[in-house]
Amino acid sequence: MLFQSIKKTLALILTVCMAMACKQGWTDKNKQEFLGGCISGAEKNMDAAKAKPYCICMLQKLQTRYSSPVSLQFLKNDTALYNMGKACLK
Repeated sequence: MLFQSIKKTLALILTVCMAMACKQGWTDKNKQEFLGGCISGAEKNMDAAKAKPYCICMLQKLQTRYSSPVSLQFLKNDTALYNMGKACLK
């Protein structure tokens, strides 16, 4: 399922980010890492032309909800993730 793939991608990004000792806030590097991983994962479940806009939408929603990529550690327990993903598919 698409959302399971996105969750796995986000977990990987979080691990990499924490290993690199992310600073507070979203850096350009954090955003690019997220988009790269998200697009790569999303293209497995949707048309490539839709993957980039979907991931940009998800990034915007996650940045609004989480002040830094380090906060994504709480993502697996966030029940709003499904609704965020659903909204980005419209």
